Amino acid sequence: MRKSILFIFCVLGAICSQAQEFKRDIEQRMFVPKGQWIVGSSVSYSEYTDDNYKFLVIDKFDAEGYTFKVSPTVLYAFKDNLAAGGRFTYGRTLTKVDALSVNLDDDTTFNLDDLYSLKHSYSGTASLRNYISIGNSTRFGLFNEL
Repeated sequence: MRKSILFIFCVLGAICSQAQEFKRDIEQRMFVPKGQWIVGSSVSYSEYTDDNYKFLVIDKFDAEGYTFKVSPTVLYAFKDNLAAGGRFTYGRTLTKVDALSVNLDDDTTFNLDDLYSLKHSYSGTASLRNYISIGNSTRFGLFNEL
């Protein structure tokens, strides 16, 4: 038993010493210089329409609606390839249910007509980004956001 445990520790030690000698030769290049302002935005819109939809206990579902979101971002690079800032998000969701019929069994049936829901949402977030250049390119890169 002691010999097998000693053997396992020797193998792990050899693997760890080999891993320490491996060098990847990845060179970090400046992608976003210190003092740079970064501005961006994201916009999304989706729309749906359900006409006489049926599924399991739902006998009839007539509805329509949409979701709209806009999210501007402003960041400042306080160090090379490292930026901090914030994002503001506004969202608007509209749902109109013309008819909904749920039939659980012969004695239990629910009907819902003319339901209207309009929702506005606002949020703000702080963010920290680390930029990574792809090769020697100053145009294309990656970022990790926290």
